[in-house]
Amino acid sequence: MVNAIHITVLGGGAQDIIIGHAECGPAPSAEGAPLASGTGLKLGLGLLACGGLAGSLIWLRRLRTSQPA
Repeated sequence: MVNAIHITVLGGGAQDIIIGHAECGPAPSAEGAPLASGTGLKLGLGLLACGGLAGSLIWLRRLRTSQPA
């Protein structure tokens, strides 16, 4: 739990003024963590494949140019 601004007002009873509050914790076990599915999954896998192909082509080009002729 994190508060950006936390002010405690003293007087007739202690009161808290909190501005900007954030909490983080594990996902509820009944719902679980959200997973990519449908279009998001296809798009993510497609981008991963493109990146792998580009990386492989760059690696092969460097391998060929580093060998003496």
